[in-house]
Amino acid sequence: MKLFPLLSLLALITYSHHAFAAGNELMIEQVGAVEISNSVSITQAGDDNIASARIERGNNVIHAQQNGSKNSETLLISGSTHQVNTSQNGNSNALSLAMSGTSHTVSTQQTGSSNMANIAVSGSSNTIQIAQNGNGNSVVARIN
Repeated sequence: MKLFPLLSLLALITYSHHAFAAGNELMIEQVGAVEISNSVSITQAGDDNIASARIERGNNVIHAQQNGSKNSETLLISGSTHQVNTSQNGNSNALSLAMSGTSHTVSTQQTGSSNMANIAVSGSSNTIQIAQNGNGNSVVARIN
């Protein structure tokens, strides 16, 4: 058996997490080499769930979905060329996103009432799309 195909396979790391109850907490930290590509998928259904992810370096893809009320999601992203897609469906959910570096693409959607998105961005060539559907939602954005 040759070891080289196995090493090539290990260069792509995929993580998937699914939680289907209330009060779950998840923290993901990925700090890879620049040439490594990682994929993170988070799904939480229920109320009072917490998801946190810190992503550095590499070309990473992050998908996060929370269905329920009073959920919270924190994403810390640095480096270059990350793709982030998030959605929160329910009431009183919160998204906090801090992003630095270049060429990141972020798309987030919040559906329901009294949701909040707090976004801080520094760097260049970054794209952020925020959609909120419902009543009493708010967005705070800081771009340097």
